[in-house]
Amino acid sequence: MESMVACGIDIGGTKIAGGLVTSSGRLLYREERPTLAHEGGSSVVARAREFTGELLARAAREGFVPVGVGAGSGGAISGGRVVGATSLIKDWTGVDLQAGIIPDPRLRVKVDNDVKAMAHAESLWGDAREARCAVVVALGTGVGGAIVVGGQVLEGADGLAGHLGHVPVWPDGPLCSCGNRGCLEAFISGTAIVKAAQTRLAQEGREERLANASAVWDAAQGDHPWARATIEEAARAFAMAFRGLVYTLNPDRIILAGRLSNWGEPFRQLLWRHLNAELPEHFSRNLSLSLSRWGSELGILGAAALVLEEMVK
Repeated sequence: MESMVACGIDIGGTKIAGGLVTSSGRLLYREERPTLAHEGGSSVVARAREFTGELLARAAREGFVPVGVGAGSGGAISGGRVVGATSLIKDWTGVDLQAGIIPDPRLRVKVDNDVKAMAHAESLWGDAREARCAVVVALGTGVGGAIVVGGQVLEGADGLAGHLGHVPVWPDGPLCSCGNRGCLEAFISGTAIVKAAQTRLAQEGREERLANASAVWDAAQGDHPWARATIEEAARAFAMAFRGLVYTLNPDRIILAGRLSNWGEPFRQLLWRHLNAELPEHFSRNLSLSLSRWGSELGILGAAALVLEEMVK
């Protein structure tokens, strides 16, 4: 079985990450290519297909047997096609990712939303494996999510379940990338955190520019009230959104992924403090909030899990 591998492709707004993954969830090799999102969806798919071909050729040279290709991407994906997406990748909505990414028609190919793919990896090899109900949430440039019940990733009627970033938190809140106001993503995504922090700095008459959300997090660890207020607001929004999810789903595990999860244990503790304060004891006593063990590799593992799942289960 370890001689059989899947190629996992994780398509993001700035980079395409890919690698070869065994049926036990071991990442043998990883590499990255620039997305060049401004060139448009068809160019991004062509670049991903070329990258996939290179990875498959490497697998063959090193004596592995490729069993298929899995790909994950942001946006709403149904039937292998991107049916809805933000402008992060130009002209991404409407792209037939499943048909476009495979360089060898003899291989199996599966594509899905990137965070749903992550949930497949967590349910196969990670912390969702033993959970009765788990929620995977990725906090990065945007916010994505997926739900695992009894070891199965919840699909919904059209394969679109789990878009937690657009759960409403406050009806008159900040404008979200989806066009609505007050979504979770408008508070706790990396983009939203930078925007909120810049607004607070401007109110203080300061013109400094923040490189990214990690700059806000780092400042919040020191004596910077504008940064602490921004991070606390984001954590409260997380707690408000997940209070509703906990009441609805009664999960026993919430798994944090995405770039913001790299802030580590202090960030996890902050989110748990706010969420725990919103919940009665009978809803929180069997609930845990954990950091994914794989960090930035989870996207590749998740994409590969889409095709390895049938072999493993």
